Amino acid sequence: MKDICNREGANWISVSSMATSSWETGNPPDPRAIMEGKRRGITIAGRSTQLDQSHAEEIDMFLVMDKDNHRNALSILGNSYKHKVFMLGSFEDDAQDTIEIKDPYYMGGFENTFEQIARSCEGLYKYLCSSKRIV
Repeated sequence: MKDICNREGANWISVSSMATSSWETGNPPDPRAIMEGKRRGITIAGRSTQLDQSHAEEIDMFLVMDKDNHRNALSILGNSYKHKVFMLGSFEDDAQDTIEIKDPYYMGGFENTFEQIARSCEGLYKYLCSSKRIV
C-alpha cells in the first residue's frame, strides 16, 4: 500500500503494519517476503510491532488478511471498533464477500500472496479515493 501511495502522491494516506499476536513482536520480516518484495522493487524492512487498544481511536481503518487476524484485532481493539476492521482481500476488484489472504509463512506461495495483496491494495486505493475518505 505504501508503494501505491508513493506512486500516486497520496500523502494523505498513512500506512503502518502491526502484529495481532505477540509471538512475532520485535522480529524482522520473513526473508522470503523481503526477497519477493525486492523482486517487485518494494522495500520490506523494520521490526514487528504489536497492535494494542490505544490504536483504536487514532487509526481510521484496520486491514487484516485472514479470519484469525480479524478475530485477534477485534479482541485487542474491542467490539465497539469492529466498524474499523476490514478484510484487505474484500477490496480486490472481483472480491466475493470477504476474501481471506492466506499467510504463506507455513505453506509458501509468497508470489501468489503478493499478487493478491497488490490487487487488494489497488482496490483499497480506488475505494479511498472514490469515497473521499480522509484516512
